[in-house]
Amino acid sequence: MPGLEAPPGQEGVDEVLERLFRYGTTSLDRLSFRQALDEVGAQEWATTDFAVRVLHDHFARAVALLADHVIHPRLPEQDFRTVRAQLVAELPGRLESPEYLAKRSLEAALLPAVDAALRQPTPSTVESLGLDDVRAYHRRVFRPDLTTIVVIGRIAPEEARAVIERSFGAWTAGGPKPETDLPPVPPSGPARLEVPDATRVQDDVRLAETIGVTRSSPDYYALDLGNHVLAAPSTRRASTATCGSVAASSITSARRSR
Repeated sequence: MPGLEAPPGQEGVDEVLERLFRYGTTSLDRLSFRQALDEVGAQEWATTDFAVRVLHDHFARAVALLADHVIHPRLPEQDFRTVRAQLVAELPGRLESPEYLAKRSLEAALLPAVDAALRQPTPSTVESLGLDDVRAYHRRVFRPDLTTIVVIGRIAPEEARAVIERSFGAWTAGGPKPETDLPPVPPSGPARLEVPDATRVQDDVRLAETIGVTRSSPDYYALDLGNHVLAAPSTRRASTATCGSVAASSITSARRSR
């Protein structure tokens, strides 16, 4: 949640970092890194939900590439300026789109005015970012003490642990842990919102409310099942640590569910 982890005035730093991950690692440039993944037939994602998927024979190499990408992203200066300019140019259209305005209006009606989830990137916040801000955000957010790694696939636990420890074992965290718990949300009151969209042929009607069921509540799964049956999965506010998974094999990570 960038609203929790990005310093005030740096909204959008998470998006800039995510796009810069495309440019490889400090040891492998963009093309070399993609070639290394192709050589072992791996699919890889280096974000806060980092993951890699590969056949067992190439498990160790794929995990090593993932670890290098997550821990040592390249973050080149010239490409940072390009990515920043692209995001600055994209944001006005995003912020004015009916879909975004509908989502934003719904969140504003459900959440307290000071809620971190209401923070949003703007052209000015992104344009003010420097590469040092992106590097600091990476150090603050990508930390082993907020990461759980899960290995899935046909692989012995002993082998999986040895590979993970070899690739991620030297990863260290610096400074205090960032805040990962969102504050409680009070029950919502009645409200009605309308967002015009001349491009749509049909209306899109959404019914939403906040209730006192968190991810750790014993009623969460009953609510989640009901939402799947009646509409969409529950998005009630909750907190989890960053996690990663390796599937043999695959490795994924998820910071937190709400």
